[in-house]
Amino acid sequence: MYQWVEQESSIGSYSGDQTHTEMTYSYSQEWREDLVDSRHFDSSHVHANPAQMIISSTLYRAPVVQVGNFFLSDTMIENIMPFKVISTIAPPAGSDGKLHNGYLYYAANPSKPQVGDTRVQFQYAGLTKMSEFGSQDTVSIMARQMKNSFGPYQTTAGDALELLYMGKLSPAEIVRKEHAANQFTLWLLRGAGWLVLFVGFTCMTSFITKLTAWLPLVGTLVSLGVASMNLTLSGTVALIVMALGWLWYRPLAALFMIGVAVMPTIITHMQRQRPHSHTN
Repeated sequence: MYQWVEQESSIGSYSGDQTHTEMTYSYSQEWREDLVDSRHFDSSHVHANPAQMIISSTLYRAPVVQVGNFFLSDTMIENIMPFKVISTIAPPAGSDGKLHNGYLYYAANPSKPQVGDTRVQFQYAGLTKMSEFGSQDTVSIMARQMKNSFGPYQTTAGDALELLYMGKLSPAEIVRKEHAANQFTLWLLRGAGWLVLFVGFTCMTSFITKLTAWLPLVGTLVSLGVASMNLTLSGTVALIVMALGWLWYRPLAALFMIGVAVMPTIITHMQRQRPHSHTN
């Protein structure tokens, strides 16, 4: 449904030991699948959305899905993707819907929608046989065969494998894809851990920036210095924690990471120990 959407932004300023925050609001019209509640807008009397959706997004799934003579589990069915658009659907008989750019519009003018107008799009994923929408889909499965169905295969490492990939893949290709997915998730968690550390150090040192915020130039320089220090500290701690996790399995990589983590401290210490030359 075409609706008003509110964007909120804030601008902070310091005055002595007090912080002032000014809120600004802007509005745009967008197509949204969920209802945007305009009652909580800053200017709800001007930017008002309908109270309910005329049509809600719904996912329908076949009760039984088979590959050959084998039934697929719910976990495997969820991996059947991507969804493809059905662009040739016709409006229902007696409906005032208009087909435009793959959508079925319920609007006076699909090219110039108004708030409250609705559009519908139909998509599908997974074809079991040749049809008007295309050819039959091929899937590759890595799981435990259980009579005429599949279940999770428990590995010696403690993982449960119940995998389905679109297309024809060899076992080695499936393993490589899973390994790449695990690596992405792992680095994502590491990045989140570093961010938590950075936010923590920033909160711990925020009093330093507040003490000098009232001095225009000095406050800016101090803020940059503190931010740089927090960035270095959070990076150092994050690298050391990651290195401890790798120490048993990849000792050389762990030692390298520890070396990189302590490098700023070593450089700073060497600069302090360097003798200074004096001119008489």
